[in-house]
Amino acid sequence: MSSLRIKKSTKPSARWQKWQAITTLDDRDAAFDEEIESLERLVADLKRIRFSDFPTSSDIEKMPVINHWEMSRTMVPCLVGTVRKHAVGRPGVEVTSELIVFAFDKGFARTLSGFYALGPEIDDPLTEEKLPK
Repeated sequence: MSSLRIKKSTKPSARWQKWQAITTLDDRDAAFDEEIESLERLVADLKRIRFSDFPTSSDIEKMPVINHWEMSRTMVPCLVGTVRKHAVGRPGVEVTSELIVFAFDKGFARTLSGFYALGPEIDDPLTEEKLPK
């Protein structure tokens, strides 16, 4: 029987630090307020989508565009692709936050953090063999 090896780190990742701050339930913590606002925006968007109030063509033109995208997964469904017009503006391949709504026929996706306009799908999608272990 092999034993589980756990890599120890000197400090948690930035994402974990954010969640750690949120779970302190300190109402003066800006990260806590940011998380609430993000989830409230998500709920409002889901309600609009539920009642067929989809983003308009004009709305989609203003969204970050994810090109050469494909469905992927971390611990949750997400999209992987190159992004244009993103507020953060990082070049290269991006992995989105959790995929909440995928409206291929409408040309958009809603992730936990926001909307994406769907550009062209990737030509050579990842197969199970190519996924990170």
